[in-house]
Amino acid sequence: VVKAVAEVTGETIDIPSVEDPPRPEFGDLAIPVALELGRSLGRPPRQLAEELLEWLEANPVAGVSRWQIAGPGYLNAFFDRGWVFDQILDTLGSVSDDQRLPSSVDIKQIVEHTSINPNKAAHIGHLRNACLGDTLARVVRSQGIDVEVQNYIDDTGVQVADVVLGFAEIRGLDAEAVAALPDPFDYACWDLYTEVTELLENNEVLQARRREVLLSLERQSGPEAELGAIIADRITSCHIATMERLGIRYDLLVREGD
Repeated sequence: VVKAVAEVTGETIDIPSVEDPPRPEFGDLAIPVALELGRSLGRPPRQLAEELLEWLEANPVAGVSRWQIAGPGYLNAFFDRGWVFDQILDTLGSVSDDQRLPSSVDIKQIVEHTSINPNKAAHIGHLRNACLGDTLARVVRSQGIDVEVQNYIDDTGVQVADVVLGFAEIRGLDAEAVAALPDPFDYACWDLYTEVTELLENNEVLQARRREVLLSLERQSGPEAELGAIIADRITSCHIATMERLGIRYDLLVREGD
């Protein structure tokens, strides 16, 4: 932008001020340079912004995918996200040893993430959270800090109780039969969970049975608890396999039932 101003107006400026655009459709950076120069040069800011835009489009800037004029003369920049991401990776990979905390520093950081209810397959929202948590753990670990990644598993909650209810009351299957069901088990449970949710809506008898199942899971006793443990273990294994495909791993699985 500094070079564009020099080429278009002959003026020399310092690095221009930037603002956060009020909405995503206005790009990643809003640069009011045409507004500021317009006042000092006595030129219409919008016209000046159009001339700067023409120069910028003819002279591509690394890291910017496109430019846009907004309002009375803002120059809005849209980042090339692939390029920016590559720069971040290169920077992290080139951190020298003297920029890291010494490995002997007495710090242990716990990062808990993912924490999906073990009642159905992971969806895109779960994957997003897992990617955020994994990224945080990697950044902290890159600084020489001992990181333990934990995944909290709510294996005694109402979501698991609903799947137990589905297998026991709707499908008529016991723990042994459920353990023998073929994969993909997590997707089968997702369909069953959806079915149970709909049936529970106006069925007081089933709702009462659900409360009994939930109590059994919390006490970890009875055939429902045995069935719940099998469901939670199998679903958790499916989740771990899904995350492994993204290179996301855990040091400790913390179960509510423990």
